[in-house]
Amino acid sequence: VGTVRVVGAQIGGLLDCTGGSFHKPEPQAGEPVFALLCDRMKAGNVFLRDEFSAEGEVRLWGAEIGINLVCSNGKFSNPTGDALSADGAKMGGVYLNKGFVAQGGVDMLNCQIGGDVDCVRGSFSKLSLVRATIKGSFLWSEVGNREQVQLDLTNATTGPLQDAAASWPVPGNLRLDGFSYSRISQGSPADVESRLRWISLAGGSTLQPFQQLAKVLKDGGDIDAP
Repeated sequence: VGTVRVVGAQIGGLLDCTGGSFHKPEPQAGEPVFALLCDRMKAGNVFLRDEFSAEGEVRLWGAEIGINLVCSNGKFSNPTGDALSADGAKMGGVYLNKGFVAQGGVDMLNCQIGGDVDCVRGSFSKLSLVRATIKGSFLWSEVGNREQVQLDLTNATTGPLQDAAASWPVPGNLRLDGFSYSRISQGSPADVESRLRWISLAGGSTLQPFQQLAKVLKDGGDIDAP
């Protein structure tokens, strides 16, 4: 109970909080509340998984995670702010999947991610990948809380996009301006009609999402793509 701080720590192996329970201290008026504060930390793997529980923000601003950030089946709660934030962090893969739950924002602003961002079977209030670079795939399917979730991919870049229409946010809760992806993975909606509906959920007026879709479809051999 209380904030656990490993700010600036250099951990030669892994930070393993599997199954751990971190609860916020009594907040001071107007101050942010942290359960786990890891700004600028360096580590191999970070495991916040398998019934890991945090009440209060888990923050990894500027952290360098040599392998993966694994939050599978972790529970993160900070309803009035970010539940998990890693602005400017560098890491391998990010696993927000297999029962992951965030009540509060998940903020990956300006992250450099060398592997996948896997959100399959995760539940989110808001996921922000604004200006993030993802070298692997972005996986978004079987997502809980679809009616409320906000997904912001503004100016993000990823490799393959693997998603499911049943997990797309409702109109107005999706941001796609500037989002680029190398291709649409097999098994994901890839026909023009479905993808135009996907873009319409963002409600934007810029041409970029349409131009990006046309490029990907043509690169994939759809010569009739608009």
